Amino acid sequence: ELKENLNIIRVKAKNYSDFIYVENLYSNRYYYDSLYSNMFKYNTYMYTDRSVYMPTDTINIWGYARLKDGSKVDKVKLELVETNTDIVIDTKYVDLTDVGTYQTEFSLNYYTGDYCKINVYHNNKIIYTDYKDIKEYTKPLYSITSKFDKEFVYSKEPLKLKLNAKFFDGYPASNIEIRYGNDYSIYYGGSSEYKVATFDNHGEMVLDIDTHSDSTNWRPQNAVIYSSNNTAEETTISNYNNYTVFPKRQMLEIEGNYDGSGSFNVLLHELDNSLYGTDKYVDFKSLRGKPIDGNVKITIFEYYYDKYKESEYYDFINKVNVTNYRYVSKENIVYDNVITTSDGLSNITIPNYNSERDYRIIVSYDDGDGGITEESYFRGTFYPYSRNYYYLNKTVDKEKYRLNEEIELSLKFKDNDVDNKEDDKLLVLVTGNGLIEYKLLDDTTFKYNFKESFIPNVIFNGVYIKNGYMYPVDGWLSLNYDYSERQIYFDVTTDKQEYRPGEEVTLDIKAYDENKNPIEADVNISVVDEAYFAVFPQDVDILRNIYGYYYSTGLLSTYLSNREITFDDGAEKGGGGGGNDGILREKFKDTSVFKTVRTGRNGMANLKFKLADNITSWRITYQGISDKKYAGNGTKNITASLPFYVDMIMYNKYLKEDNISVSLRVFGKDTQKGEKVDYKVVVKNKADSKEQQYKKEGIIGEYTNIYIGNKDIGQYEIYVYASSNNLKDAIKEEFEVVESYVYFNNATKYKVADNTVLDEIYSNPVITLYNNSQSDFFLSLRDIAGNNGKRIDQIVCSLAATNYINNYFDLDLYYNEKELVSVLSSYVGNYGGYTLLPYTADDTELTAKVAYVVDNKIINYQVKKYFDNVLSDTVYSNRMASALWGLAKNKEPILFNIYELLKNQE
Repeated sequence: ELKENLNIIRVKAKNYSDFIYVENLYSNRYYYDSLYSNMFKYNTYMYTDRSVYMPTDTINIWGYARLKDGSKVDKVKLELVETNTDIVIDTKYVDLTDVGTYQTEFSLNYYTGDYCKINVYHNNKIIYTDYKDIKEYTKPLYSITSKFDKEFVYSKEPLKLKLNAKFFDGYPASNIEIRYGNDYSIYYGGSSEYKVATFDNHGEMVLDIDTHSDSTNWRPQNAVIYSSNNTAEETTISNYNNYTVFPKRQMLEIEGNYDGSGSFNVLLHELDNSLYGTDKYVDFKSLRGKPIDGNVKITIFEYYYDKYKESEYYDFINKVNVTNYRYVSKENIVYDNVITTSDGLSNITIPNYNSERDYRIIVSYDDGDGGITEESYFRGTFYPYSRNYYYLNKTVDKEKYRLNEEIELSLKFKDNDVDNKEDDKLLVLVTGNGLIEYKLLDDTTFKYNFKESFIPNVIFNGVYIKNGYMYPVDGWLSLNYDYSERQIYFDVTTDKQEYRPGEEVTLDIKAYDENKNPIEADVNISVVDEAYFAVFPQDVDILRNIYGYYYSTGLLSTYLSNREITFDDGAEKGGGGGGNDGILREKFKDTSVFKTVRTGRNGMANLKFKLADNITSWRITYQGISDKKYAGNGTKNITASLPFYVDMIMYNKYLKEDNISVSLRVFGKDTQKGEKVDYKVVVKNKADSKEQQYKKEGIIGEYTNIYIGNKDIGQYEIYVYASSNNLKDAIKEEFEVVESYVYFNNATKYKVADNTVLDEIYSNPVITLYNNSQSDFFLSLRDIAGNNGKRIDQIVCSLAATNYINNYFDLDLYYNEKELVSVLSSYVGNYGGYTLLPYTADDTELTAKVAYVVDNKIINYQVKKYFDNVLSDTVYSNRMASALWGLAKNKEPILFNIYELLKNQE
């Protein structure tokens, strides 16, 4: 019988005297609550245009929410929350479409934290949380890509690396100087130094790579070639690429027999890497070439511990004698010899092998090029893996299933099929975040069709009932839904491929399924600067996010009453409407467009939008979902470029003492290296609109630096105009001059009155209101709680103050008593008392103070034993007074001890 409300299964078998019973025991209420929390009740998805934002950016959000039982969600609440303090910065209430999607945004407005999170609520319960980073960043002007002519080489074998430099609008970044080096030296001790090279007029170069390796290991190793700009840019522009190097042309192996005899094989072969990187390559054994007969030196070390009796005492509580032992590590060389392999093989037995000891084996072979060394460890007796239990196995090796596809499973034991026997039963439990259904079968082989209720995955558990006994069936066979059948495919086209900055784009969208049937869906369009993704890559897969979260069984624990006892369970900053017509480019954005459209019954939709002024490649990320939970996504790039454009290297914030300078260059397909270019820079103070103008002549292909000097504290606009022959461009940006870059976290106390005004702040404030007496107590506790240090008094008082704050002021600061006890264990001295530092001596007074501050049963028991030992001393000392004080804390009887001391006052 199945009691669904409790997820309890009872199995009763007729004709058996023994009662058979299986039950889920919800012994962990916290796990039960979390298991059936809201995240399991909803299909949710959230996409933001970016993962990292500037403090003044807008977070664009597109999401989806629907209950897994098919019920629709009409409205959700979104909160923008400061991660460290859980302060809610902003709240939005959003209506969902009939499909289940929503779109909204949060403006950060000079957000000062490093992180934030977005909580999504339905019916006042969180159904989704997403985290975002907030920080300043700079996008690169161009990108560097690279490709090796081979994926792997032997040491010293020739290798070429081709590099390309391109601006994000697709045109080559010519005559750019870079530095490059083989970072192989960092990992494997090879020799490497950085070199300088320059891209040609096509933005290309080919480098000869030094593949030499000094390693004595024959295994393939990873090497990295690093390249980066060698001249000034606003941010480092770099490229990493990996190749594999085989340091040796022979391979030396140690292969253990693991049969308890302590024997192993030494193998020596030519190394053949012809199969490496192909489908035929399985493991290192695939590298074995022709066997080699050669001399191999073998050294075997033996490790173990000798036990020595150190002390003995009587445990009055448990009334037993307790002996303390000291363990001393021992190391011996038990074998040191040179052997010769025959047909690439030699078998060695460790002399006087002891399975309770550890062994280290070092073998070496002189290959004429620095030698090959191999090392291996034997750690005790090895027990081969054996599936000595019942489990379910798929008759067809298949991981994913579409709806209504047939699943055939069979019961196995020790990798063998279990035959059907009369009166035996197989109880099959179909689980996925709890029990879905069950069947009691007479056969040990059975079939199922993959159902809608099995999405996103289903796990088959069971109980095999044989001869009145119950045997658990391993429950780790998870069958996953093949969600590719719910893929939405998109055809996305634009009216052209290349645009001018600020130009209008017409986007056409067609959505359809795998059978070319049109799909009506909500489709989000996000257009983001590709230069941004060069810094913060983005991976979008809406289908995987909706269906790719796999359940566990949901079975918390099991109990079998009739178990057989003997059974063995054995882009740059900018680029828009400028160019030859000289229109000012000023709308530089990381995200140009973020909109949602609905495709019609024909699967078609249309969107028009204007690009920002960036010179770049714009990545169009499109993704959609239908009412029937079909989903899909993809990307398409378009470029925005000009034949002539200006670039400026300048920071966005300066100190008032700085002598500010701007570094100018021009690029574009119509520029000619060496020709003259005229620059004009205008700096405007936004407070009073006063302007200062600077002019200078430069050369195309070179940096032109213009100094604008010191500026007063404030906000400024800077306009840069460039012209050469009949080509023109102009850009506008902003910068700030400040008193200081450094601000400290301060806590200020105010006596609140009608005219109280808080001081100017530079971060999100936390305001706490208390009455006067409580405030003094709170501030004192907070100061103590914030005290860090290595001394035991600092650790104990800090955590104890945190605990007091939680208890008296109803806060939830982090405090873990078990963690405190664990930390204090490293401060226990040789005699059981506490020490000021881990390496100092026991201090009785300090121990008594710890006992008074930390009220814990384990500590109370420990210090009582220590204080009793102190009082057992026949010679009086001040330590006895501290011990009596410590015992009194736990209301131990101490008056008899005091009377005894008074009798012996001398």
